[in-house]
Amino acid sequence: MTLEKELLDFTNWLYDNNWKLVGDGKCLNTETKQFSSINELAIQSETFLDYYPQDFQVGEIVRVKDGGDKVKITRVDYNKYQLEYQYWYDDEEGEENWYGFGDEFEKTEN
Repeated sequence: MTLEKELLDFTNWLYDNNWKLVGDGKCLNTETKQFSSINELAIQSETFLDYYPQDFQVGEIVRVKDGGDKVKITRVDYNKYQLEYQYWYDDEEGEENWYGFGDEFEKTEN
């Protein structure tokens, strides 16, 4: 639901700021006749200011720095209060009830 709301907010921001998608990832400002990429506009949009590139993706195997266990990321949520992503993973019994932040994990070579 959060993603849908963010996309709707971004779409409204584009409309309110006179941007129209013209294809191939480009937008045209109907007032200024300026072209811009959708990626550049997403950065300018206030609706996406809280979102940063993720360190890890769902399905990726990572090592927990404290303990050294290898775990598989099962879900990624953005924590707006702490301004960073929470990376969820299963415990030994297969229950998804653990999470950590990006600095608590390191990439593995599987």
